[in-house]
Amino acid sequence: IVKKLSTFKKISQQCTGNAYQIYQQIYTQLFNQAHVIVSTCCNIGDNKFAERSFSFCLLDESSQCIECEQLIPIVRRAQQLVLVG
Repeated sequence: IVKKLSTFKKISQQCTGNAYQIYQQIYTQLFNQAHVIVSTCCNIGDNKFAERSFSFCLLDESSQCIECEQLIPIVRRAQQLVLVG
């Protein structure tokens, strides 16, 4: 039983690893092809956006954000910025 559990654990880890790799490949392809990205101010500061520049940034509910939150999408190289609300 111990050998079978050990084998099952190894197979499970391999499958999980492969599934994660496939997910990452699909995510990367979709992300690179996207024309519109919707995000929170804080999430746009994540490393996955580090190499991406944006032609336009629309900051909705801007009066409800504190200033340091608003700076995150601004420094992500947006060419145009519109603050709404």
